[in-house]
Amino acid sequence: FCGADGGDLNPQGASIAAYVDGTAGANDMPGRLVFSVTADGSGSPTEALRITNDRYVRLASGSGGIQFNGDTAAANALDDYEEGTFTPSYRGSTTAGNPTFTRAEGSYTKVGQLVTCYMYLQLSSKGGMVGDLSLTNLPYVVKNLLPNTGVDGAGFFHYHSNLAASTNIVSLSLLPEDNTTQANIYKFRENLSVDQLNDQNITDDFNVRCTVSYFADPV
Repeated sequence: FCGADGGDLNPQGASIAAYVDGTAGANDMPGRLVFSVTADGSGSPTEALRITNDRYVRLASGSGGIQFNGDTAAANALDDYEEGTFTPSYRGSTTAGNPTFTRAEGSYTKVGQLVTCYMYLQLSSKGGMVGDLSLTNLPYVVKNLLPNTGVDGAGFFHYHSNLAASTNIVSLSLLPEDNTTQANIYKFRENLSVDQLNDQNITDDFNVRCTVSYFADPV
């Protein structure tokens, strides 16, 4: 597509092109459609969106995102959606240790900058961890939204078992730590005191199911 100004076909304003999208054969012609537009100040179109042969709609790298309801603000565009898995773990603040697990499973959903993680961890050995405990290996770095607070997000435990005897712990919570891929584990006691869970509070077969949500650094 080009301007109707009596000139030639350059510069182009936009293009829609069809391509073979795989290996063609007898009765086999996979195809894709590529939609390209020309930026203001440019003379040639670049890809903005494609429809693949397996019927996915994909924005090109560097695209601004999807805008809804006539909103033209770049900050309000949905520029990322992702689902995936990861392997959570623990570490001690004094000695990180090398914990081992019967099960260590994590999945996450990322919408824009908001990441929500679901985790199940079943320890088989604390592996020499010493000090306050953190849950590690979150899939994205925690964004520093509120300077000097140290945390930007929150999480809670759906289930936990095998705490050490006489801990008087009522519940546990997670606080993601800025500029890291970890969340610190806090314990709430019967006397309403709150401090970080430590290696002396758990047994070798500490078992939890938990969720944490936080804002991630843009990637």
